[in-house]
Amino acid sequence: MDWSRAKTILIITFLCLNAFLIFQLIEKRNVNHMSVMAQDDHSFQQQLGHRNIELQLDDPEVNVESRYISGNGQQFGDEQQQAITEELDDQTVEFRRNGQLIESELDEPYELTGLDTALSAEAFMSDYLYMGDEYEFASYEDNEEGGGVIRAYQTFEGETLRYRDHEAHVVLELNDDGLITGYRQRYMNFSPQVAPELITPIEAVRVVVTEYGIVDAVIDEAELGHYNITPANMDAPEYYAPMWRISVDGDYFYVNAHNSEVWTD
Repeated sequence: MDWSRAKTILIITFLCLNAFLIFQLIEKRNVNHMSVMAQDDHSFQQQLGHRNIELQLDDPEVNVESRYISGNGQQFGDEQQQAITEELDDQTVEFRRNGQLIESELDEPYELTGLDTALSAEAFMSDYLYMGDEYEFASYEDNEEGGGVIRAYQTFEGETLRYRDHEAHVVLELNDDGLITGYRQRYMNFSPQVAPELITPIEAVRVVVTEYGIVDAVIDEAELGHYNITPANMDAPEYYAPMWRISVDGDYFYVNAHNSEVWTD
């Protein structure tokens, strides 16, 4: 046999053997990892029982994909301001904060119609705001001095970009009769960022239960959404992280689905 050919055959054989052994090692590690995870899950389920915590989640071990999103406030120039002012009917519009904040006073108060405040407010925004179709109702709140406010968040590619406090991208002003008299609006330019591996709802629950010593409670919600993780600032970018909102007896905990950092209201 030609020695060069035999040498080549031996090298290929050793390479195949090494590849097989590496594959076996990876498989063994995966099996061990799954075993540890199963033991951890069983241990945590027991811990929930000992703490008298009732878990009411439809799919606590679901795997989901998401991403970080960054946003910058749109700064409208003079020509854009003029075009928007001409486009928005039945209102007086002013631009403040270097063209980043739109303030409007309606010529006539607007009555919210129907029983669904959210749908009625979104219909108003669609008709009266710049790019109003991109905003989604967030909340209604009475003012101590009378009247009230409706807050709304901007959306991006089907995702709602939320704040955990009273900040909002749009604030509708209501008078004592519940009629909209004006609004303040910020328009953000969003862009997707990294898409990291995310923890599951049960892993988020484990973080909350462990860090806050939860006992004697019902956990009935784990909803994934995007929440701002930087102070709202018109002069700086904002970043929105995928977070699990965990409801514990009506109190909310926000768990960063990437790094497990917990935020509270």
